[in-house]
Amino acid sequence: MATGGMGDTLTGILAAFLAQFHNQDSIAVIDAAVYFHSYVARELSQDNYVTLPSIICQTIPTIMRRFAN
Repeated sequence: MATGGMGDTLTGILAAFLAQFHNQDSIAVIDAAVYFHSYVARELSQDNYVTLPSIICQTIPTIMRRFAN
């Protein structure tokens, strides 16, 4: 996860979670966002030696659908 742009990706996920769940406890929302970022990267690392931020961004909808079901 020490790849250029990974922090930007995490920041985007944090902002999206905080905006979507603004009525919830901020610390819990931040924890969920960080967990989600790590979860997506971990899932991708099963098939990819290097996990790029762009691939994480492309994979977010698939993982979100998995959590929704």
